[in-house]
Amino acid sequence: MSSKGGGARLRLLVLDVDGTLLDSRHRITERVRSAVREAAEAGVHVALGSARGPAGLRPVARQLGLEGHAVAFSGALLCRLDSSPPAAVLQSRRMELEPARWVVRRARELHISVGWWDLEHWSVAELDGPVTREAAIIEVEPRIEDLDWLSVPPFKLQCMVPLGAIEQLRTLRATLPAGCAAQFSNPNYLEVFSPSTDKAQAVLELGAILGCSAGEIAAIGDGENDIAMLRAVGLGVAVGNARPAVIEAATWVTVSNDEDGVAVALERMRREDLF
Repeated sequence: MSSKGGGARLRLLVLDVDGTLLDSRHRITERVRSAVREAAEAGVHVALGSARGPAGLRPVARQLGLEGHAVAFSGALLCRLDSSPPAAVLQSRRMELEPARWVVRRARELHISVGWWDLEHWSVAELDGPVTREAAIIEVEPRIEDLDWLSVPPFKLQCMVPLGAIEQLRTLRATLPAGCAAQFSNPNYLEVFSPSTDKAQAVLELGAILGCSAGEIAAIGDGENDIAMLRAVGLGVAVGNARPAVIEAATWVTVSNDEDGVAVALERMRREDLF
């Protein structure tokens, strides 16, 4: 196996969550759990890197037996994800308030559900179908609030529609004002955040905190917000269910998340003495 880091031993492993670490039923299999723990026991720093916030990452970390750093909100937040909230903020890139309010208004016109994410809290206008489904997946209970009156700028806005209404998200993305950037984290989820948000940059910042060069970092992912991250690190791995652009950006490709892709990748790294 070759890697962009020239075969350097790995000191930091960043794992995307939905579509990567979790299977299509939103579970962590025992094989994946064991492989992640083996990497941690071998001395590798293991961090979750996700569009989720700390509240949605904490149940995943608990299942893996992890406490430590996380790249949350697609890079808008770099934090320490300890067992009890609030997460300790190391770096943050919140949206500006007025662009965030514009997105809320425009989404309402397009009949799009919007979640307003602060550090540990998720605010929504109502418990509609997309919100109820997301709450069950991430194990976070949203607050019902009038989003027009929220005064603390969000880390991200999570815009959601049923699968049959994806064109509404494309319309929203095409009309976003200055002060906003957006990426799809799921075919029917559009994540809107500050233009300074960069998952790759946050991962490299985490590496610097831990004293790791880019060549000593591995990352595994499947989505649009993982592309730059996979290119930036020493070893970027795409799961087999990843989008074509993600696969193209990766150093190599493992099997899908429903085939224990993260475990298969870590087992290969271990065999090739990368950690």
